[in-house]
Amino acid sequence: MSVMITQAPMYVSWNYTYGCNFNCSHCYSRAARYPRELPTATYLDIVADMAGSGVFRVGLGGGEPLIRRDCCEVLGRLGEAGIETNLTTNGWFVTDEVVGRLRRAGLSLLYVSLDSPRPEVHDCFRRKPGSHARVLDTLTAAVRGGLRVRLSTVVTRVNVDDIDAFGQLAERFGIDGVEFKRFRPAGNGVSTMGDYTLTEAEERELRSSVATLAATTGLDVQLVYGAEPEGPDRGCPCGVRSITLRPNGDVTPCAYSEHVIGNVLETPLSRLWCESPELEAMRRGGGCSALTVHRNPSNPALSLAPAT
Repeated sequence: MSVMITQAPMYVSWNYTYGCNFNCSHCYSRAARYPRELPTATYLDIVADMAGSGVFRVGLGGGEPLIRRDCCEVLGRLGEAGIETNLTTNGWFVTDEVVGRLRRAGLSLLYVSLDSPRPEVHDCFRRKPGSHARVLDTLTAAVRGGLRVRLSTVVTRVNVDDIDAFGQLAERFGIDGVEFKRFRPAGNGVSTMGDYTLTEAEERELRSSVATLAATTGLDVQLVYGAEPEGPDRGCPCGVRSITLRPNGDVTPCAYSEHVIGNVLETPLSRLWCESPELEAMRRGGGCSALTVHRNPSNPALSLAPAT
């Protein structure tokens, strides 16, 4: 059954750069080789394309988007076009000065990645000593600088019991809320899936814990299937409400998908969105192109849902 589709994606998940100062054990975007990234001038052309197409919201991720010096310039151009923006950072490069630049660029929401309230666990995920302390410094600077802030957490078997503790930390720093994302075995996550993939029982625990946290605090708490940062458990939005853009201009239905449907240097985003036969097949019920069935070591009968 087909669904009504807007003339452009409501949300573009922009993997803004392949570059990162971390090599996290669960990162979906790490690869052995990367295509060449586009220059600033071309990025600004892409912004104009998205604005002309009617894109409503854009999220910058990566990699670490703050590695690129043109990040605030592009955010500012998106804001001038009336497009809401969010950015996900590991927090390593965030200072009071950077917070000021992000605010002047009109950033709508800053997501700060946190893998555990426990410093030693977070630093182990991140493979970077001191990274947990940098996250706390980032939260302090961002709130002090007037940015809206949420935690972004990939839920694994290691931190599924810490849902309440994430909420306590968010309340302590006075931030908006927490976005919980399910771990997916892509990139570095392929080699760690045995340690990180939730069992059926842990999935039930996750849903219950997130629901309780949302009901008992004033935080905005979300359990997200897809790249689109809104709405708990609304199902995968990929190809229906959202699309993913890579640093070389490639477009995929989902951040976890290896299937490229086109490139914005060759075809405008709105045409790819409206005319792609791959997206049309997904919308007719073919399912997410990132669907990957893996054997779960903890429960051999359990296969993963569509990657999100």
